[in-house]
Amino acid sequence: MPTPLPCNILLVDDDTDLRETLADGLECAGYHVAQADSVGPLFNELQHMNIAVAIIDLILAGSSGAALLTYIKQHPRLRHIQVIMISGAAHGKTTARYWGADLFLEKPVTIRKLEEAIDSLMTSGAKQPHA
Repeated sequence: MPTPLPCNILLVDDDTDLRETLADGLECAGYHVAQADSVGPLFNELQHMNIAVAIIDLILAGSSGAALLTYIKQHPRLRHIQVIMISGAAHGKTTARYWGADLFLEKPVTIRKLEEAIDSLMTSGAKQPHA
C-alpha cells in the first residue's frame, strides 16, 4: 500500500472506544486526526480547522451526522472537504448517497478500509462511487 498523503482528518463518532481506536490507527498510518463525539460545536469550529477528509457516523446523539454532512457540502469554505459517511444502520448507504457523501463505509469499519478510502479520495480528488 502506498504511503498515505499527509492530511488532516476529522473523525466524528459518539462511540468513544471505536472513535479512539480508529483515530489511533489512522495516526499510526501517518494521518493527523481531530476527534469529536457530537456535531454541535463543529458548526462553529469547522471553519477554522484545516480538514481534508471528514469521517462522520450517520447516527449520533443529538444532531445527526447527516446534518453535519449537509453543512459541509453547502458551506462555501468547507465544500472541498471529502466526506466519508459510516454507519451500521440498514438505511445508511441510501442516506449517505441522498445527502451527498463522497463515500460510504458500512460498520464495522476497519482501519485498513478507512486508509484505502482516504487514499482513494485524496489521490483522485473526485467523487467516488459508494462502496
